[in-house]
Amino acid sequence: MSTYAKLYVATVALAVSSATGAAEAASTPVTACGQTVAQGRAHLAADLDCSGFDGAAISLGRARLNLNGFTLTGSALTPGDGTATVVCAERCDVRGPGTIQGGDIGIAHSGPFGAVLVRDLTVRDALGAGIVGPNVKVRGADIHGNGLLTGGCGVVVGDGRLKMQDSSVHENGCGIDSLGTSTHSVVAVKRSQIISNLWLSSAGVLFGIRGGNVRVSDSSVSSNVRQLPPYGGRCGPEACGDIVTHGEPPRLKNVACEISVDGSVSPPVGWGLCPKDGDFDSVFPENASDACPYHPMCWTDGADADGWDYCCDNCPDVHNPDQADADGDGIGDACEI
Repeated sequence: MSTYAKLYVATVALAVSSATGAAEAASTPVTACGQTVAQGRAHLAADLDCSGFDGAAISLGRARLNLNGFTLTGSALTPGDGTATVVCAERCDVRGPGTIQGGDIGIAHSGPFGAVLVRDLTVRDALGAGIVGPNVKVRGADIHGNGLLTGGCGVVVGDGRLKMQDSSVHENGCGIDSLGTSTHSVVAVKRSQIISNLWLSSAGVLFGIRGGNVRVSDSSVSSNVRQLPPYGGRCGPEACGDIVTHGEPPRLKNVACEISVDGSVSPPVGWGLCPKDGDFDSVFPENASDACPYHPMCWTDGADADGWDYCCDNCPDVHNPDQADADGDGIGDACEI
């Protein structure tokens, strides 16, 4: 290599190093709960636990937050007060790798305009919804465990747009909800999984995706059913649905989906069949082999030999093949005498 070529390579390397150092220096380290970043970039320097802090862990204006592989934990002081772990005021960009967990809401936009951008991030275990905003764009995210006791969804958007790709929304109170009723309120999902969103409640409407204009491609939307304790998923027109639209039917392309419906908001009408395997044990009620259609089989009858699988026998130690339960409390009459 000539002397000139060597000098050129060294100059380029120095320029790249200087630019990288300047970018890192321009990023504000987030080290305390309640910190505000109005604009520019910020980053977590370590795990930050704000469970004992009264308020949002971080507030962003027009800014980007990089979690750098760390975990940000939201407030647990006043459950139900709507406190978000990350609050966005304008257009915020939250990037992983890393995890946002806890709080009433994982990431929430505070105004009617603007957008929330989420990339390569885990959002989990919020009391309510995982991500809320007028417009939301998600890529490479894992959104789970949110709203299980409250019916909160993994993602909630206003009368705007949700664009999601290469992501998973699973085991939340519900999957994706667009509050807009017009056709310009678009939910567009690509190469993603919206599965097994299970609200642990006996009231309300459950769904995988609900919106005014739903478009799904190359994705799986299935097994979004309600859990009714003490049983598992229970089917019925009022109990479950994978895709619900406010207006026109959903546009689906290469979608693994057990139900596709055009229903009203509440109560839904014409939902068709519920998922065939509501308890996810790969035994279907249709073939008459599932003794426990609303509870996973554990493949043993139990000592009472009454023909009911031990896992869902309402009186597992007493022979009661009729499973009589006069007061409907999940405990068989034979065990209440």
